[in-house]
Parts: sequence; C-alpha cells; structure tokens
Amino acid sequence: MSIDHLIRETEMPKPAVGLPEATEIIRAGYGISGTCHTLAGERDLNLRVDTDDQQPFLFKIWNHGQDPGVIDLQIRVLQHLQRQTPKLPVTRVIPDLQGQDRTTFTATDGLEYTACLLSWLEGDFLREVRMTPHLADQLGRTLARLDQSLARFSHGAAGRDMIWDVSRTHRLRDLLPSLQGTPAHALAEKALLRFEQNTLPVLRQLPRQVIHADFNLDNILIAAEGHSRVCGIIDFGDALAAPRVCDLAIACAYQLTDSEDPLEQVVSLVSGYNEVSPLSEPEWRVLPGLIRARLVGSLVITSHMAALHPENQAYLLLDTRAAEARLRQMEDLDDEQQTKRLIAACQQPGDQKP
Repeated sequence: MSIDHLIRETEMPKPAVGLPEATEIIRAGYGISGTCHTLAGERDLNLRVDTDDQQPFLFKIWNHGQDPGVIDLQIRVLQHLQRQTPKLPVTRVIPDLQGQDRTTFTATDGLEYTACLLSWLEGDFLREVRMTPHLADQLGRTLARLDQSLARFSHGAAGRDMIWDVSRTHRLRDLLPSLQGTPAHALAEKALLRFEQNTLPVLRQLPRQVIHADFNLDNILIAAEGHSRVCGIIDFGDALAAPRVCDLAIACAYQLTDSEDPLEQVVSLVSGYNEVSPLSEPEWRVLPGLIRARLVGSLVITSHMAALHPENQAYLLLDTRAAEARLRQMEDLDDEQQTKRLIAACQQPGDQKP
C-alpha cells in the first residue's frame, strides 16, 4: 500500500453523529438512559455516557471508512484479554439487548456506522502524572503481561498496513521532503539510515504477534490515589502484528527525558518488562534503534500532515517539537552502549548476559 494512501487513511472524517442521536441509539440498543459527552479521538467518535444510575460507559463509533475487519480485530482483542487475562486493566465490551458485541446503524447523514459500548475506566492520564522509577517499572510489567496475553491471540486483520507501524519506519523516507530546509531533515535522514542498516535486518528475523502498538501517554491510565499503579490501558485502534519488542520501544520513546540522562526512566521501564518477560538477544540489539524509529515517525508523519493542513499546524506539531528534541538527544548515543546499559540494569548478581 502506498504511503499516500496510508496518510489518507489517517484523515478519515469523524462520524457526523450528534449527541441526541447517539443517546437514542444507546437507549434503544442497550436499554441505557443517560447523557453523552464528546471525548478526544483522531478518526472515531468517542462518547462518555453518564447514566441515570451514575454508572459511566464509553460509546465508540468508528468512522464510515473503517475496514470492518479492523473493527472486528479491536473488539476481539478486548474479548480475548477479558477471557484470558481478566486482571489486566482493559475495558470490557458490553453486549446490546440482543447479545451482540456491536451495533450497526444508519445515521441522519445517510451513512452507516458501526459502534460498541465499553466499560468505563477511571484514572489519570499518564501525561498528567509525575513519573517515578517505580511507576516506570510498573508500566514495563503491565506491558509485558499484555504482550504475553496477545501472543496467544490471532486475527486475520492483524496483518494490516499502517503508517504508524514502527517495524516499517524505513518507508517514511518518502515523507522527508516535508522537512526540507529545516534542521530536522538531516536528523531524520540520519536516523532512517541507521534504521535501514542496523535495525531492519535483525527485525525481519523476529517472530511477529499482535501488539497494542500505541502505548503512549494518552493511552495509559494511572490510579489517582498514589499515582503508583497502572489502572487502565485504552485505545487498541492501532493494534497489529509486529515483533513484540516494537511495543516496548514505543513505550520507551515516551519515557525519554530532557535531563542529562535521557534514559533514566527507560531503564526502569525496560527492567520491569524484562523481569516479567525476558528479552532475547536480537530484541536487545534492535531496541535502541526502534526507540529512535518511533521518534522519527512522530517527527516525519506529523510534519508531513502539517504541511498538508497548514490551518491545523499548531495542533499537529504539538508533540513534534518534543520528538525532534528527543531524537536529537539520541543522535550521538551509541546503540551498543545503550544496549549494554539496559542489559546491565536488568541483570541480577550471577546472571549471564542474554
């Protein structure tokens, strides 16, 4: 699939479904009365439903252009986790009055949409929480348990092609012209070359499984009391098949700091992950390159989209500057030295190197 087509997929308009219309669909389909409030979402319409008995739900309406197979993938992932790993803090799919896990309706705009009702998860977004080594360790452990469970799940749509697939970062070279004339151009180009030469050959040898693929600051909820426990993993909209280490790398990319030691939180996160699910030698080798690859994606994709939509540049480039700064921090770091440091942090006395 071409890069241009993948970019267009990210620009699908949200469902044009009004709050009164959604409220009636929920009442008729689920027997639930309440008030709907719009939540953030890139391509889909996410609504909080505050019911009359004070039990909130999440009502998700996918955009009209979404592949039905990808919708099924997202629902089946949640159902799998609910059955196989019930202690993982993920939302649960609520069946409608007919026992169906999703509903399809024609809205007043004449288009047909698919939606589902999900349980509500309380907590503070990770973006709003002060990170500590303990919390980073808990993030790693939670992600490891999630990946372990997803390794036992398969779906025909998991082989989907996505612009944000970090294992295919080399394709973003086609988007580099959007950075032409900026200091970020040479930075991204150098990072892509390192990915192609050092990371991609090893990555292609690793087994693939379904992963979350977007373990970022807005998709993780932290318990309000104490801010020391992960209480929610949300938004499986980017779930796909890839080497599992990609999930860890994506999480690490959001834990880099602007301090003298940018890997401080990353060390704790990786240590927690490895304690639950030990990394293999090839996974250790590609981890630093994959962290850099996620930053390249955040920089290049959003810059390209901002060039296409200058009227929305302020919003689109909100996290791009941070990605560029983190990528610049990692530019001069030696991958082998980073790997040795991470391995050393994970080893107990008497352990052998992976």
